[in-house]
Amino acid sequence: NGAGKTTYFNLISGQLKATAGEVLLDGHDLSSHGAAGRTRRGIGRAFQLTNLFPNLT
Repeated sequence: NGAGKTTYFNLISGQLKATAGEVLLDGHDLSSHGAAGRTRRGIGRAFQLTNLFPNLT
């Protein structure tokens, strides 16, 4: 619906770098940390795979 959900999660997880502002976790700016640094701080992301077993229904 274009509300920005995917962009929001991409920013939080470090998949997308913010062009302005900050990404804060417990008051700490994560903007300079990549995905690995955010994972060490407890932020993780899992992608939905819809076709794991294409030959099974």
